[in-house]
Amino acid sequence: MEGLTTKGLLIVSPGWLARLNLVWAQEVLALGTAGYRYDPQAADFGRFGGSASLRGYREDQFAAVWGVVSRSELRYRSGPTSRLHLFVDSARLAGLDPLLAAGAGLVVSAGGNLIQVDFAWTRHDRWQEGKVHFRLTNPFGQGLAGL
Repeated sequence: MEGLTTKGLLIVSPGWLARLNLVWAQEVLALGTAGYRYDPQAADFGRFGGSASLRGYREDQFAAVWGVVSRSELRYRSGPTSRLHLFVDSARLAGLDPLLAAGAGLVVSAGGNLIQVDFAWTRHDRWQEGKVHFRLTNPFGQGLAGL
């Protein structure tokens, strides 16, 4: 059995977007296994859902042996260390219908840390059923370049 986990981030900022202070970011996470005959164990399942993978769903709501997650954001840099963003997160996980969520959020810097707050809704949520995700990250050794 072979395992594959890969993650990539593409940031596009054509001249006209840069003048508007907007950036399009696309992140793709792929997790999978390859094998002729395979009985997965509990440790072989990837966990999906929540602020780090699928906003709009509960943390680690889904477990699957393979899946592809796409996180797309349109970012507006509102200051040197802050941004506002609109996003669409989608996934195709083993054994599940396609998942889709959308929302808006903000990132601010506080004492060298990044605080991110996202408001997200799945395609099945009513307005009052949306999720709020909070993240506190320390971009240790990276500065604030990923903002």
